[in-house]
Amino acid sequence: SWTQAMYWLDQAEEYGRSEASRELRIQIIDALDDMEGVARLPLQSSLNHDLPSSIAVSKMIAAESDVYLLDQNSGKVLRIYATDTGYKLDQQFECGPGPSGSIIISPLIDVVEMPLNNRFNAKVMGIDSNGNLSYCMPGDTPLTQPLATPDIGWEKISAIALDNDNLYVLDINNNAVW
Repeated sequence: SWTQAMYWLDQAEEYGRSEASRELRIQIIDALDDMEGVARLPLQSSLNHDLPSSIAVSKMIAAESDVYLLDQNSGKVLRIYATDTGYKLDQQFECGPGPSGSIIISPLIDVVEMPLNNRFNAKVMGIDSNGNLSYCMPGDTPLTQPLATPDIGWEKISAIALDNDNLYVLDINNNAVW
């Protein structure tokens, strides 16, 4: 009956919405939630301010009290960290394209969380389209390391995975996992 009531309310609201229809919608949703055992949680923004509109997050990694966001537009990893009032963007965190010693890092295309106590003390590791790894840690500049190129070369690196100190690189145009 409540589902049917929602259907007819949707039909009626095609002709206009009112305070009474909004109250009825809340009543119907509450009744359906009670029947289905749904407990709605209040939501609030996790960041103290909005991210710039130019950022398109393609991957998130939650680690201890930090969250790392891969921006697919810039190929840069952003770090937000927990504070008493929510999360705050770390403006000093460096992880993304640019020169690093003798290596030029292209925009990062994927990122993975690093295990605790790794030799670089990095929190995340990213890879660019040329097979360069970037080990990133808060408060320090990233360390870079090129991967050995397969005999047939890299075609299109699209993802990485790290499992038990083994790095897996997905090269979709070569139809290969290295």
